[in-house]
Amino acid sequence: MAYTIYSSVLTGLDAVPLVRPSAGAGASGRVKTQVGTVAIPTASAIGATAAAVRIPSNAMVKSVMLALDAAVTTLDLDVGLYFSDSPNDGTPVLDQGTVINATTFATGLAAAGIVEWQEIAFAGGAFKPSGVGYPIWQNAGYTQDTGGYYDIVLTVVTAATSGAANVTVKVEFDGGE
Repeated sequence: MAYTIYSSVLTGLDAVPLVRPSAGAGASGRVKTQVGTVAIPTASAIGATAAAVRIPSNAMVKSVMLALDAAVTTLDLDVGLYFSDSPNDGTPVLDQGTVINATTFATGLAAAGIVEWQEIAFAGGAFKPSGVGYPIWQNAGYTQDTGGYYDIVLTVVTAATSGAANVTVKVEFDGGE
């Protein structure tokens, strides 16, 4: 039976000559996990940033999850992508610590009551499900790999008023060799 619409992966597999997908971009690959926890103090300033996780620029992000140790009264966050601020990981010097997109993964995420893992990769930010088969540098809008590493950063939109918030971020990705 011939279908009317094919994914790009199946189109390549049906092509002559055969075009095999790359690991993580349609073919199976090894998923890696990075986890980081940040303590956001009570009444943090609006716009305060907290770097949670660092991933290679060529990582193909599959999932970004977030959870708090305990609920707080209020906590709204943007979750975005910044260049790593480390001078030791190959990130270009002029880019270190600069914002790529402060809302790559989530915009104004109501995080106060998230006490179990919640998928946030597609929570109103610029990252879309169709982007999981591409390196994060490409999802960020670059035409070539910038090299180095990117940080997943939380930005306080509305601060917690009932206590500090321990926020854990978990990212799963392929690639990043």
